Amino acid sequence: MTADSALHRFPNLKDSLEALHDRFALFPGSVKGRTVMRLADGRSDSPGESVTRVKFFRYGIPIPDLQHDVIDNRGVLIGRSDFYWEDCRHLGEFDGKIKYEKLLRAGESPSDCVFREKRREDAMRAGSRGMTRFVWADVMRHSARRTMTDLRAALEQSRRLYVRGRTIIAS
Repeated sequence: MTADSALHRFPNLKDSLEALHDRFALFPGSVKGRTVMRLADGRSDSPGESVTRVKFFRYGIPIPDLQHDVIDNRGVLIGRSDFYWEDCRHLGEFDGKIKYEKLLRAGESPSDCVFREKRREDAMRAGSRGMTRFVWADVMRHSARRTMTDLRAALEQSRRLYVRGRTIIAS
């Protein structure tokens, strides 16, 4: 989470950290450092996204592409998804309360925001994609195993529904 934030603010930092890592590769604790560097990604937009990606790693879920632009069949940007597993055509979104409380548009109520978000999700799914949403309770200690088991099943379902061999099934 801290590494994601640092790389988000200072994208050029990754090269320096990798050089430092190489220098201390055989020191005690260096395995943890390598893991942090492998997982760190400055495209992460929030602590919730970072924690969720750590859970993906811990439970053997493939690490997705981050901040994936979803384009409709006319070439129009529908939205950006926090996570995307291209080989399964599956999107993932981390939703914290901030989206529905502090990031409201002028004159918009929380329920308006939820409705707008639902319409965006429907449009992104319309291109033959699956989607999973995550909230803090899903990725915290006691719920994470079940959440990741459910995600693994959802990824496989999306692969079956939207990908045949290497041919993408799109609407």
